[in-house]
Amino acid sequence: DENKKLTKRQKKAAVAKVPYFTPKPASAIKGIDIPVEHMMPQQRIDLIADLSESILEDPASALTSTRTEIATPSKSQSKKENDDSNVGGSDAPINEPQYHKTQSKMNKLLDLASLSTNGHDSHAARLALLSLLAIFQDILPAYRIRLPTEAEMSVRVSKETKKTWDYERKLLQSYQKYLQLLETTWEEGKFGHRSLLSAMLQDGEQKGTKQKKF
Repeated sequence: DENKKLTKRQKKAAVAKVPYFTPKPASAIKGIDIPVEHMMPQQRIDLIADLSESILEDPASALTSTRTEIATPSKSQSKKENDDSNVGGSDAPINEPQYHKTQSKMNKLLDLASLSTNGHDSHAARLALLSLLAIFQDILPAYRIRLPTEAEMSVRVSKETKKTWDYERKLLQSYQKYLQLLETTWEEGKFGHRSLLSAMLQDGEQKGTKQKKF
Protein backbone atom coordinates (compact mmCIF):
# COMPACT_ATOMS: atom_id res chain seq x y z
CA ASP A 1 0.00 0.00 0.00
CA GLU A 2 1.70 3.20 -1.20
CA ASN A 3 -0.20 5.29 1.36
CA LYS A 4 1.63 3.52 4.20
CA LYS A 5 4.97 4.76 2.84
CA LEU A 6 3.96 8.42 3.05
CA THR A 7 5.26 10.54 5.91
CA LYS A 8 2.82 12.35 8.17
CA ARG A 9 3.48 15.61 6.34
CA GLN A 10 2.83 14.00 2.97
CA LYS A 11 -0.44 12.48 4.22
CA LYS A 12 -1.61 15.88 5.52
CA ALA A 13 -0.78 17.48 2.17
CA ALA A 14 -2.70 14.75 0.33
CA VAL A 15 -5.77 15.15 2.57
CA ALA A 16 -5.69 18.94 2.21
CA LYS A 17 -5.17 18.55 -1.56
CA VAL A 18 -2.30 21.03 -1.56
CA PRO A 19 0.92 20.62 -3.57
CA TYR A 20 3.78 19.05 -1.67
CA PHE A 21 6.96 21.15 -1.57
CA THR A 22 9.85 19.94 -3.73
CA PRO A 23 13.02 19.87 -1.59
CA LYS A 24 16.32 21.43 -2.54
CA PRO A 25 19.08 19.10 -3.71
CA ALA A 26 21.83 18.59 -1.14
CA SER A 27 24.24 20.71 -3.19
CA ALA A 28 21.83 23.68 -2.91
CA ILE A 29 21.85 23.72 0.90
CA LYS A 30 24.25 26.39 2.06
CA GLY A 31 27.16 25.03 4.05
CA ILE A 32 26.54 21.32 3.50
CA ASP A 33 30.02 20.84 2.04
CA ILE A 34 31.80 22.77 4.82
CA PRO A 35 33.32 20.50 7.50
CA VAL A 36 31.06 20.83 10.56
CA GLU A 37 33.96 21.49 12.93
CA HIS A 38 35.03 24.48 10.82
CA MET A 39 31.65 26.22 10.97
CA MET A 40 30.68 29.15 13.13
CA PRO A 41 28.01 28.35 15.79
CA GLN A 42 25.27 30.23 13.92
CA GLN A 43 26.16 28.43 10.69
CA ARG A 44 25.60 25.09 12.42
CA ILE A 45 22.21 26.19 13.74
CA ASP A 46 21.11 27.44 10.31
CA LEU A 47 22.28 24.22 8.68
CA ILE A 48 20.37 22.09 11.22
CA ALA A 49 17.18 23.98 10.33
CA ASP A 50 17.73 23.64 6.56
CA LEU A 51 18.62 19.95 6.78
CA SER A 52 15.68 19.10 9.05
CA GLU A 53 13.18 20.76 6.73
CA SER A 54 14.66 19.13 3.64
CA ILE A 55 14.77 15.64 5.21
CA LEU A 56 11.11 15.86 6.24
CA GLU A 57 10.14 16.98 2.75
CA ASP A 58 11.84 14.06 1.00
CA PRO A 59 13.31 11.36 3.29
CA ALA A 60 14.34 9.09 0.42
CA SER A 61 16.73 11.54 -1.24
CA ALA A 62 17.98 12.72 2.17
CA LEU A 63 19.40 9.27 2.92
CA THR A 64 21.53 9.15 -0.22
CA SER A 65 24.80 10.91 -0.96
CA THR A 66 25.07 12.72 -4.29
CA ARG A 67 27.82 12.98 -6.86
CA THR A 68 28.33 16.08 -9.01
CA GLU A 69 30.69 16.31 -11.94
CA ILE A 70 33.37 18.95 -11.46
CA ALA A 71 33.56 21.50 -14.24
CA THR A 72 36.44 20.66 -16.61
CA PRO A 73 37.60 22.00 -19.99
CA SER A 74 35.22 21.11 -22.82
CA LYS A 75 35.71 17.84 -24.64
CA SER A 76 36.78 19.65 -27.79
CA GLN A 77 39.39 21.62 -25.84
CA SER A 78 40.60 18.46 -24.10
CA LYS A 79 40.80 16.67 -27.47
CA LYS A 80 42.80 19.54 -28.98
CA GLU A 81 45.22 19.53 -26.05
CA ASN A 82 45.56 15.76 -26.39
CA ASP A 83 46.21 16.05 -30.15
CA ASP A 84 48.85 18.69 -29.49
CA SER A 85 50.54 16.45 -26.95
CA ASN A 86 50.64 13.62 -29.49
CA VAL A 87 52.70 15.59 -32.00
CA GLY A 88 55.87 13.94 -30.77
CA GLY A 89 54.31 10.48 -30.76
CA SER A 90 53.24 10.44 -27.09
CA ASP A 91 49.97 8.79 -26.14
CA ALA A 92 48.60 11.03 -23.36
CA PRO A 93 45.13 10.02 -22.16
CA ILE A 94 42.15 12.32 -22.47
CA ASN A 95 41.20 13.83 -19.11
CA GLU A 96 38.77 11.64 -17.20
CA PRO A 97 35.72 13.37 -15.65
CA GLN A 98 36.09 14.20 -11.98
CA TYR A 99 33.29 14.14 -9.44
CA HIS A 100 32.57 15.76 -6.10
CA LYS A 101 30.69 13.65 -3.55
CA THR A 102 28.25 15.40 -1.22
CA GLN A 103 27.43 13.72 2.08
CA SER A 104 23.81 12.69 2.58
CA LYS A 105 21.63 15.15 4.46
CA MET A 106 20.87 12.62 7.18
CA ASN A 107 24.52 11.82 7.82
CA LYS A 108 25.33 15.51 7.93
CA LEU A 109 22.65 16.06 10.58
CA LEU A 110 23.96 13.09 12.56
CA ASP A 111 27.43 14.68 12.46
CA LEU A 112 25.96 17.91 13.80
CA ALA A 113 24.38 15.96 16.67
CA SER A 114 27.70 14.45 17.78
CA LEU A 115 30.15 16.45 19.90
CA SER A 116 33.03 14.44 18.48
CA THR A 117 32.30 15.64 14.94
CA ASN A 118 30.65 19.06 15.36
CA GLY A 119 33.54 20.94 16.98
CA HIS A 120 32.28 20.17 20.52
CA ASP A 121 29.34 22.54 20.09
CA SER A 122 26.94 21.31 22.79
CA HIS A 123 24.15 23.73 21.83
CA ALA A 124 24.18 22.58 18.20
CA ALA A 125 24.30 18.95 19.32
CA ARG A 126 21.20 19.37 21.49
CA LEU A 127 19.30 21.07 18.66
CA ALA A 128 20.33 18.36 16.19
CA LEU A 129 19.28 15.56 18.56
CA LEU A 130 15.87 17.14 19.08
CA SER A 131 15.51 17.67 15.34
CA LEU A 132 16.37 14.02 14.67
CA LEU A 133 13.79 12.92 17.24
CA ALA A 134 11.08 14.91 15.44
CA ILE A 135 12.25 13.65 12.05
CA PHE A 136 12.20 9.97 12.98
CA GLN A 137 8.80 10.35 14.65
CA ASP A 138 7.54 11.61 11.30
CA ILE A 139 9.31 9.43 8.73
CA LEU A 140 9.39 6.00 10.38
CA PRO A 141 6.63 4.01 8.65
CA ALA A 142 3.60 2.57 10.40
CA TYR A 143 4.48 -0.94 9.25
CA ARG A 144 7.34 -3.01 10.65
CA ILE A 145 10.42 -2.92 8.45
CA ARG A 146 11.97 -6.27 7.66
CA LEU A 147 15.15 -6.37 5.60
CA PRO A 148 15.19 -8.95 2.79
CA THR A 149 17.02 -12.22 3.29
CA GLU A 150 19.90 -13.32 1.07
CA ALA A 151 17.56 -15.76 -0.64
CA GLU A 152 15.07 -12.97 -1.38
CA MET A 153 17.81 -10.71 -2.71
CA SER A 154 18.98 -13.43 -5.11
CA VAL A 155 15.55 -13.48 -6.78
CA ARG A 156 14.77 -11.07 -9.58
CA VAL A 157 12.39 -8.36 -8.38
CA SER A 158 11.04 -5.11 -9.77
CA LYS A 159 12.99 -1.86 -9.68
CA GLU A 160 10.39 -0.44 -7.31
CA THR A 161 10.95 -3.30 -4.85
CA LYS A 162 14.72 -2.82 -4.98
CA LYS A 163 14.23 0.89 -4.43
CA THR A 164 12.06 0.21 -1.37
CA TRP A 165 14.60 -2.25 0.05
CA ASP A 166 17.40 0.27 -0.42
CA TYR A 167 15.40 3.05 1.25
CA GLU A 168 14.41 0.90 4.22
CA ARG A 169 17.99 -0.34 4.68
CA LYS A 170 19.37 3.20 4.75
CA LEU A 171 16.57 4.35 7.06
CA LEU A 172 17.35 1.58 9.56
CA GLN A 173 21.08 2.33 9.41
CA SER A 174 20.46 6.02 10.12
CA TYR A 175 18.03 5.21 12.94
CA GLN A 176 20.53 2.84 14.52
CA LYS A 177 23.22 5.54 14.39
CA TYR A 178 20.80 7.92 16.08
CA LEU A 179 20.04 5.46 18.90
CA GLN A 180 23.75 4.73 19.38
CA LEU A 181 24.41 8.47 19.56
CA LEU A 182 21.73 8.88 22.24
CA GLU A 183 23.19 6.03 24.27
CA THR A 184 26.73 7.41 24.01
CA THR A 185 25.54 10.88 25.01
CA TRP A 186 23.71 9.40 28.00
CA GLU A 187 26.69 7.33 29.15
CA GLU A 188 29.09 10.25 28.88
CA GLY A 189 26.62 12.67 30.49
CA LYS A 190 27.72 15.43 28.12
CA PHE A 191 24.73 17.74 28.34
CA GLY A 192 23.61 17.36 31.92
CA HIS A 193 19.97 17.10 30.79
CA ARG A 194 19.44 13.41 31.36
CA SER A 195 15.68 13.75 31.74
CA LEU A 196 15.52 14.95 28.13
CA LEU A 197 17.85 12.20 26.91
CA SER A 198 15.91 9.62 28.90
CA ALA A 199 12.71 10.64 27.12
CA MET A 200 14.47 10.40 23.75
CA LEU A 201 15.87 6.96 24.52
CA GLN A 202 12.50 5.72 25.78
CA ASP A 203 10.84 6.97 22.62
CA GLY A 204 13.57 5.34 20.55
CA GLU A 205 13.18 2.01 22.32
CA GLN A 206 9.41 2.03 21.81
CA LYS A 207 9.79 2.80 18.12
CA GLY A 208 12.60 0.30 17.76
CA THR A 209 10.44 -2.46 19.22
CA LYS A 210 7.59 -1.54 16.93
CA GLN A 211 9.58 -1.02 13.75
CA LYS A 212 12.43 -3.52 13.72
CA LYS A 213 14.98 -5.71 15.39
CA PHE A 214 18.63 -4.98 14.74
